[in-house]
Amino acid sequence: MNLFLFDPNGYEKLYNCSAYKVEDVPIEKRQDIVWGLIFVIMFVLYELLYLPCIYSITKHLDQACYKFMLFIGIVDIICLPVCALIHGYFAITGAVFCSHPTFIYLAGSFGFFFWVIESSGDIILAVNRCVEVISPIWGERLYNGKRAWLWMLPPMIYGLYVLFYTKPILFSGIYFAWFFNPHVGYIDDFGLVSFLQVLAISIVNIATGLIYIYMQFFRISEAIIYIASFLWVTAHGLPSLIYLLMNKTIRNDTFALFGYVPSQQLSVGHFVGAKTAGTKTGHSTAKIAPKNNMANINIH
Repeated sequence: MNLFLFDPNGYEKLYNCSAYKVEDVPIEKRQDIVWGLIFVIMFVLYELLYLPCIYSITKHLDQACYKFMLFIGIVDIICLPVCALIHGYFAITGAVFCSHPTFIYLAGSFGFFFWVIESSGDIILAVNRCVEVISPIWGERLYNGKRAWLWMLPPMIYGLYVLFYTKPILFSGIYFAWFFNPHVGYIDDFGLVSFLQVLAISIVNIATGLIYIYMQFFRISEAIIYIASFLWVTAHGLPSLIYLLMNKTIRNDTFALFGYVPSQQLSVGHFVGAKTAGTKTGHSTAKIAPKNNMANINIH
């Protein structure tokens, strides 16, 4: 929320929607009408069920646990419109971040805010129950009277920190869920992809090192020795395979090295250069057909 309110340049850098069009992913792949309706029905059902519960809880506020239950219940009632009703609406309409950027950003910010508060409140309620069962005396000292309300301040402070200083969760109809990445399904999450590449390489290196260390001190089977030798070679050769399979940039550069460039990776600039070269020799080599700032090539 901090970026949204006080740092428009930072917000634009992270949440810019100019790199693609929402329609690049067909509406059929972004919609889930059945599950959307189920979530809307769940919203109505849970809100109605909560009303008599809140009424009953307010009659027993002389006990600390009911104060915590009231706090959690109010947070749940406020959060349900986001995690159930709005979620269902987005699923029915096939929404993604760039179709409703401000609405989804605000909904995700407050949805995450209330979820953090509710989860923290659950922990405090659980601790309260344990303390009062194990030691009623300490339960009286810690939670008696208005002291119970003070225990709700930490969840509120933590929730405000999350609201203003962390990234919100953002809905994607492509996966029927909320993600920190605003462009999930459109632009790869580079951080996650890089992490998976490093993880795969590291696992092989660690396994190789452990086996080699172990076999220096203990007798092991011949099969494991062969595996260790195989892993040593793999540790040095596998990164190339991982890069080609998991790193789109390296893969495309490799294709280009051998004269093949996937059409979706060619920018308009590629084709302008190709057409100019063809004009000099008297032959047209390409026909430009721009689409979404990209172009398809037809070789004649």
